[in-house]
Amino acid sequence: MGNFNDIGQLKELPLDNISVKNKPNDIFEYLILGIASEIGKNGNYNPVPVIVTSTGSYEYEVVSNHLTYYACKHLGLEKIYCIVVENDNKIKRLCKILNSELSPKINLTTASREEIASSLRYVKEQFKLSKFDIQKATIRITDSPLRKYWRSLDDLIDLKCGINEKNTDLFKNIYELHPFDRPKINLTTATREEIASSLQYVKEQFKLSKFDIQKATIQISDSIRKYWTSIDELMKLKCGINEKNINLFNNIYELHPFAQPKEPSKVFILNASEKEIRERLTYLKEVYSSDFTNVDIEIATKEIRNSINSIGKKKPKAISFLTKLDVGIDKKCIGWMKEIFLIE
Repeated sequence: MGNFNDIGQLKELPLDNISVKNKPNDIFEYLILGIASEIGKNGNYNPVPVIVTSTGSYEYEVVSNHLTYYACKHLGLEKIYCIVVENDNKIKRLCKILNSELSPKINLTTASREEIASSLRYVKEQFKLSKFDIQKATIRITDSPLRKYWRSLDDLIDLKCGINEKNTDLFKNIYELHPFDRPKINLTTATREEIASSLQYVKEQFKLSKFDIQKATIQISDSIRKYWTSIDELMKLKCGINEKNINLFNNIYELHPFAQPKEPSKVFILNASEKEIRERLTYLKEVYSSDFTNVDIEIATKEIRNSINSIGKKKPKAISFLTKLDVGIDKKCIGWMKEIFLIE
């Protein structure tokens, strides 16, 4: 191997000991000949060194400034000035960036508004995108709440900011992504805003163009989630989540279910005491809270008991008679009440 002490040093190395991986394209012939002519006019040496790395015992490979290497070779020089750098991909990339052979890439995951605006301005001017609105694109990219989770620069297209399928490759040359792992949301207690945001992420990330976020958000938010033990419960809501896409939602949600209260025994409602009615209404409101939102337990208990006391010889045949009481009990409530209140 080359001497470790050579790293970072200006060395005059034999041209025959230096190799290159890729041959130059014919398009660069003019530049190589031009550079060779200038070197020949100025003493047949290269004042700007070629950047190389050691590949073996006094063997080297060009990392950067390839055109100068080829020009010197064209002139038949025996030795050229070089700087030896570590054989490390990050160092090699940095050398190419410093020699303007490679454009530096901005980490779009965490880029600031200023960095985004500056990079967009570079692309616009470099590639003559006269109609590209830098201000509009800067705002939409900067304000995208899901940018830190992007795993593909194709997500820029979804912002409708002037970046599209025709020009997206231009932006891929200046941006890179180092996305954060999106933390799973506890769907047991998630707020409406958290649910909407997570659904938006899945829709954009996996291109679910027909997925109705608003509909799914409402149905999930209003469901009795706190006792769910499986994310598969989402499929029962018929909100656009099905067997084909359920795994996408398994990746963003987790459950920490509450212990479900023990279901009370069934009772005949016409013979039930005030205490028995209260206990069962309390259970139903606890388990099916969204359906019993408008039911005040104490008021409902007393009104039900008073209603039963005032019943004459003609007894009701179904507990749906309770919907006539002004206590918030509706058809949805009756559906659950039938499970623990018997009429005869």
